[in-house]
Parts: sequence; C-alpha cells; structure tokens
Amino acid sequence: MIGGRLGRSLSRPPARAALRIAVGYALFGAAWIFFSDAVVARLLGHDLARHHHVQTLKGWGFVIATAVMLYVLIRRTFTVVRSAERARLESEARTELLVERVRDYAIFTLDPAGNVTSWNRGAQQITDWREEEIVGRPYATFFRPADAAAGEPQRMLAAAAASGWAESDESIRVRQDASEFWASTLVTALHEEAARHGNATATVPAITPTAATPAAGHATTTAGAAVPAARSLPVSGFLVVLRDVTEFRRARDALRQANQTLATVIGSSPLAIVTLDTAGNVTSWNAAAEKLYGWSAAEVIGRPPPIIPPERLAHFHENTRRLAAGEGLSAVDVQGIRKDGSRVDVALWAAPLTDVASGGRIVGNVRLYADVTQRKAAEAEILRWSETLERRVKERTARLEEANEELAAFSYTVSHDLRIPLRSLQQLAGDLLRKHGDALPDDGRADALRIVGAAARMERHIEELLEFSRVSRGELRLEPVSLVLIVHELLGRLERDPLFASAQVSVHEPLGWVLAHRLTLQQVILNLLVNAITFVAPGTRPVVNISARPLAAGERSATERSADAGAAATSEAGERTSASAAGGRGSGAPSGAGAGAAWLRLCIEDNGIGISHEDRERVFHVFERLPAAERYPGLGVGLTVARRGVERMGGRITVEPADGGGTRFCIDLPRASQGS
Repeated sequence: MIGGRLGRSLSRPPARAALRIAVGYALFGAAWIFFSDAVVARLLGHDLARHHHVQTLKGWGFVIATAVMLYVLIRRTFTVVRSAERARLESEARTELLVERVRDYAIFTLDPAGNVTSWNRGAQQITDWREEEIVGRPYATFFRPADAAAGEPQRMLAAAAASGWAESDESIRVRQDASEFWASTLVTALHEEAARHGNATATVPAITPTAATPAAGHATTTAGAAVPAARSLPVSGFLVVLRDVTEFRRARDALRQANQTLATVIGSSPLAIVTLDTAGNVTSWNAAAEKLYGWSAAEVIGRPPPIIPPERLAHFHENTRRLAAGEGLSAVDVQGIRKDGSRVDVALWAAPLTDVASGGRIVGNVRLYADVTQRKAAEAEILRWSETLERRVKERTARLEEANEELAAFSYTVSHDLRIPLRSLQQLAGDLLRKHGDALPDDGRADALRIVGAAARMERHIEELLEFSRVSRGELRLEPVSLVLIVHELLGRLERDPLFASAQVSVHEPLGWVLAHRLTLQQVILNLLVNAITFVAPGTRPVVNISARPLAAGERSATERSADAGAAATSEAGERTSASAAGGRGSGAPSGAGAGAAWLRLCIEDNGIGISHEDRERVFHVFERLPAAERYPGLGVGLTVARRGVERMGGRITVEPADGGGTRFCIDLPRASQGS
C-alpha cells in the first residue's frame, strides 16, 4: 500500500512526494518499535538474557524489513521514472514526426529573442527556406521591410509573451525570393515552468484562414489578434504555426465575384426567378417575380408561393416531388395568380438545387417563370388567321376546281367543236385545188394554198394548247424510266419528219434511269428535240448532242434551291393553278424530290440560233416568242409545256449557251435504280 501510494505520489510535485515517503517511513519505524517492544515484554517478562537476545534479533529484523521496503520503493521509483521518461520521449517523437510530416502548415519555433530554432518541411515548402539557411535568423525575415521596420514582428511576439498566444489573420508574408503571399499566423508562447512540469507548450488554439472572433476572457492585441488572459510565467520561446492562404483568398474572392455576378444576373433578369426549399416554401424572390406577380420578397419568403391557382395545387406538389427526385421541367405552360387576383399565362422552367458540401443532396429547387401573355395572344391571333386562311384556301380551291372543270370543258370544245369547221375548211380548200385547180387563176390558186397552210398551222396550235392543258391538269405518278429508251423511241418517231431528215443527232450513252412520268417526260424531250432541229440558221445542218451525268452534292443543293425559286416564280405568274388543284407533282413524287436522293442531269445541245443571257427565263413564258424566232413556225408554248412538265415531276429545267454557239437545255430529275 505504501509502495502504491508512493508510486502514485511520483506523478505529483517532488516536494510533496518526498514528504509523503518520509512520513510513511517514520510511521512504519514507530509502529515497528512500539508493537515489537510490547510483544517481547509480554512474551518474555523479566528474563533479561532472553530479552537481550530477542532485542538483537528484532534489530536485525528491522534492518532486513527496512532494506526490503527500500528495495521495493527504489525499484518502483525507477520503474515509474523510466516509464514516464519513455512516455515523454515517445510523445516528443510523435510530436516531432507529426510536425515534420505536416506540409500545409509551416511549424517552427523561436527563442525568446525571436530567432528561429527549429523548422519543419511545411515551412520549407511554403517559404522556400531550408532549415540550415533559416535557423538563427530573426522572425522579421518573413515580414516585408516596411512592416519589419514598423515593429510588427516584435509587437506580435510581445503580445504572445504577455497573453499566451497571438493570431494575425491574413497578413502579407515574404518568401526567400522576396515574393509575397497571404498567410494566417498563430504565435504561442512557450513557458519555462511548463517545461519543468513536463509540458513544453501551452494549449494552442486552432488556426483557420478566416477572421478570428475574440472569445470570452481574451483580450485583443494592437494587431487585432485574440489572446488569452495575461500571465506572468517566464517565456522560453515561441511556437509559430503559419498557413499560406493565398489560394484560399483567390478562391474566396472568385466565389464572392461569382455570387455577386449571379445576384446581379438574377436581380436584372427579365424572368421571374424563385427558389423553394424541399418543403415548398419560398427562399428567394427576385425583382422580376415581384413585378410579374405583385408580391414583394418580404411577403412571400418563408411561406408557400401564393401564385399557384387552387385547381393547380396538386400539379404544384407533384412537380415539387419530381424536382426533389432530381427531375427537371422545361417550358411547361401554366397559369399564375397575381396579387390583385388576376391570372397570367407563364412558361415554367425548373431544376433541383443541390448542396455540393453534402455530396449532392437536393435541398430545394429553382423555378423560372416567363410571361407568355403576348405569345398566347399572338398564337390565338395566328390560329384565327390560320382558320381564316384555311377557309379562304378552301374557297379558292373550290373556285380553282371549278375553273379547271371549265378549262377541261373548253379543251373539249377546242378539241371537238373548233376542229370540225377547221377540218371542213381544209377539206374544202383541198377539194377546190384538186377539182378546179387548173381553172383557177394564179392568184386564186395561191390563195387556196395559203388557206390550206393556215388551217394546218391552226391545227398545230390547237394541239399545242391541248397538250399544255393536259400537262397542267393531270395527276402524275412517278416511276423509274429509262432515258435511253425514251430518246431512241422519239428519234424513231422523228425520222418521218422532213425537217429531221438532214439533222445529225448523237446520243452519248449510257443515259441512266430517272424517277419521272413517262408520257410527260416524252413530251418534254420531244419539244426540246423539235426546237433543236427547227431553230437553226438557214442553210445550216442541225446538229444535236444528247448526254447525261449524275449531279454532285453541291450541284444537287443548287438544283433544289433553283427549283424552289422557279416554282415560286411560276406560281406568282399564275401558271401552277391547275397543278395545285390536281395535287402538285402527283402521289408518286417524294416530298422535296432532292432530299436525300441522287440526281441526274439530261442535256440536249444544239447549234441553233441561240438564246441571249437576258432571255433565258423569258423563253419559258407562255406565248412568248423572241424577235429572232419570229420567222420560225410556232406559238411559243413548247418550252412552257417542257418547264411545266419537269417541275411537276419534281425537277427543273435550265438553259445556257452551248460551247461554240447554239443552246444547251438541261433537265435535272431524281435518279432511279434500273428496273426499281
């Protein structure tokens, strides 16, 4: 028990431990003498010889007991001391290892005069000073010359010495290369008395890169640092903990700037921007929301938004649940209620808000409202005009159908009623020449011949008008057509024409297949061939070259744009009336003939009288005849029929001067696979 109490007393101050050991030893000796004498006297009585012998044995027993007790006490003392020393050394080693491994903090010590005495790796990393270079240098080495001259290092050490510790929040410090950085610094005074008690440092407050708030029982230094209440212990040195907060300041300033920019954007946004927490209560309300709905931010923050119509509360809560689950809303048309009770049409965008610090936990949602009242009114107006336009289109379509029916009746009349008297005139003039030609004078015979020629020309004009009517009205069903078969078929038909007998026609095969209406394409090519052998200078042998080639992608795009422009121009001239009523290009034509399809260009080139650049569009107008073509037969309908037919098949036709004189007509049509 004594040994145990003595062992425990070793952890107390030395004077008190020694006093307890002495008192314990005195009590043990007194108890031994008193009790041993009493026991001997009772057992031996007045037998002096035996009494002397027992006293001798008792003395040796006391010596042996004292030796054993001292042995136990000394051994226990050395054990406790060694354990305490081992614990101290291990603690110092752990502390040194911890300090040495810290990289984000510069941790070093100063002597009472303020000179560096120890240095860790973090200090070297932050300041670029190596330990052998910095040890012995003054604390002012880390200050700007102006601050050092103003006594700032001495004031900070004096504050720490007087009050225990001092903190400098975000001050400028200097590296070895004289470059500056922002640092938060904590200086703690080390006291001799604490060192004698086995604790070399006082309690060190946590250092943070944010401004310190003075705590209760602390004073504030002249530099603004919070320090403990003053103490009068001797100072053996200082512990300095320094952290580089340059990047922290930069990030903090960037965050402040981003927050300010975001606040400016939200405040000046024309959209009403509202944020809600997960319970559906308003947490922010910008100026545009106040302008749109009439409520101020103070009236709505902390409560559910008052803008939701009663009939849409279920939708509001459902959207809130969807946003809490991580979904979003985009351009949803809803209605809101203003403060005056009126309704406003708005488009809603919404997205969840997450807390990055808590791992992306959803903490609310943001909603953007755009006033679409004007858009709704415009849509209603557009719908009204659309309905009006649709009604007018139906009315005009009905009139066009009626006009088409009248045109068909007129064509029938021309085909039957006009041809009957025309053929009678031809027959009578022919009979007059056959029966009475010899009896007629020369001028009478010439007049009869002119009557026959005029009647023949009139019949050809009627045929052209009928063909123009058929091309404009009938529905065209497109199918794969072989160009070479059509060309050779037409050439065989033209061999019986006297004008064609002297013509030189060259076909450069292969020509390929196109998606077209066979009869319409035949008529188009026939008209171009007839023009090629008709409109040549007197005494010139007609030369015609027929070829075809696929169009490249760029040429195809140009073809589509030109075809659309040509179709628009023709429609403006009133020439697509019957085609529109009959269904456009026909059900067999794909919508936008060139979209995604290859194209083929068929060219028919002649050596005729040619067409000037300014007349390239004019030649396709109905009944339009150029001055140079006045001496040639025709009504000016053939090229109009050709363009109408090509456009109704989804293609286009162009004209350009041929190499070496003459004209080149090109037809662009969708390409088709052979036999598809």
